[in-house]
Amino acid sequence: MRSTINISSMPVALGAKQCFAYGKMAVAWQSMIARDENETSTIRARIEELLNAGAREESEELLSLLESYWSLVSTEFGTKMEPSKTMRIFDISWTPPVLEFRIERHPGAWNRVQRWTYDFNLNEASLASEWSPPENPRYTKKQVHEDAQRIVDALLTGAPHSCVQNKGHYYHVWMGRLPATKPLPYQLPMRTAKGRQARLKDEVANLMKVHPEFVRVAGKETTGSLVYKRQAGSADEP
Repeated sequence: MRSTINISSMPVALGAKQCFAYGKMAVAWQSMIARDENETSTIRARIEELLNAGAREESEELLSLLESYWSLVSTEFGTKMEPSKTMRIFDISWTPPVLEFRIERHPGAWNRVQRWTYDFNLNEASLASEWSPPENPRYTKKQVHEDAQRIVDALLTGAPHSCVQNKGHYYHVWMGRLPATKPLPYQLPMRTAKGRQARLKDEVANLMKVHPEFVRVAGKETTGSLVYKRQAGSADEP
């Protein structure tokens, strides 16, 4: 919180002009403090209105208000948990005057989730717990090759496969649709899933090189997918 300026503590040797300038500064400072306190009260009232109405979803309005409020009251979180990271908050609970929430420290990664409590009356934030995902089984080269071979077999035969989407002569292969490659909150972190998808994509692409009837369309691909176009009238077309 900002401190006040005590005019009586000014050096007695100051002249009239200096005293007048200090006085104006003190009035401006006090006015600014009053505006901040009014804004803080208004924001807190709106936050509590949303929470008391049963809002437990991390709405953009609520998270934006929390960021503004914590900045105004200079809430100390520590551990680099600045108010600007409020957009990562989820799983909110409210027992006045205490707000409890979880926050994803590395967005999209799901490799570090913290639970915090915040007391509005005391302006105190406390880290209650921290979670890291369990050690996931390795995705071995053998497993990557076997999964890739099943995808290739589905492309060649037209058999259904969770990773293959057929649109006419185009085949989209989505790498993140297998249990070993699909990111799951609290189970398989995004970073791990993306790495596995990249390995599977490379293996499928290598296996498909010996099938010239399938032409790779790199311009339609994403980091987690492959796209092939099957030449119309090819002898092996199902």
